[in-house]
Amino acid sequence: MTQVLNLSIDYDLLADKVAERIAGSIPDKGDTSDKGHKVYGIRGIAAYIGCSPAKAQNMKNAGILPFYEVGRRVFFYTAEVDAALRRAE
Repeated sequence: MTQVLNLSIDYDLLADKVAERIAGSIPDKGDTSDKGHKVYGIRGIAAYIGCSPAKAQNMKNAGILPFYEVGRRVFFYTAEVDAALRRAE
């Protein structure tokens, strides 16, 4: 008797989990306290700066917001974002 196991894999979720694990295992180079806190994702930075996720995505794509990527995960440092927004005013 053979049993069949059907697995449904969400590859985007799997990629995000792998990227999170990799990002957590890579030591930061030097002291990042001058960069502020890390904010993860477009929704996170949108909430931080008080705009819509679409506006935050447009600002990221335009090069206004400095960001980092590990795999498909995007994160921002609050101090760098604050400085960039001051320069953009």
